[in-house]
Amino acid sequence: MKRKNLIKSLSAATILACGVVGATAASATKWIVNGTFSDGATLTGFFEFNQYGYISDYDLKTSAAGAFAGFEFKSGAGYIAGSVSPDKTIIPFFGATYNGPQLTLVSALPLTTGLVGNSLTGASYECQNSFNCPSGGDVRFLNVAATAIAPTPEPATWAMMLMGFGLAGYGLRRRATIRSQSVTFAIA
Repeated sequence: MKRKNLIKSLSAATILACGVVGATAASATKWIVNGTFSDGATLTGFFEFNQYGYISDYDLKTSAAGAFAGFEFKSGAGYIAGSVSPDKTIIPFFGATYNGPQLTLVSALPLTTGLVGNSLTGASYECQNSFNCPSGGDVRFLNVAATAIAPTPEPATWAMMLMGFGLAGYGLRRRATIRSQSVTFAIA
């Protein structure tokens, strides 16, 4: 009787854990960017979307060439404009000032979907000295190579998976024990 109650309790806890962890499991997408601008300068770094589709972290560096001195677009040192497109295909990154350096990344499909059938396009650019980029100021367009990295499961997801394996193993072991204790009748 105690074993049945234990199994019921463990089953209920597993279902509850699946509901709680399933609701908070991460599906973040991290992009690694390595590209070359039209003037030969480079863009390197990453940007990452959290499980809710918002950019959670970024660090993108451009190198100096021509009129551009090079700049680091980094979380906490600049900002992302409120004009990120709803489908996440256009993302403008800004330096500390509004008319300072601006990096706009454009993709064919929403960036939150990862790289499958998706890439950054040649419409991506860096601009400076203008409130009206890319039609004013200094502009250079990007030839990009980018890859999306599969998200790493959160520790809670691993815990839930291990608990599931443990319960499945316990159930199989219990069933084997019950079978070995079954009654057999001899035919006379």
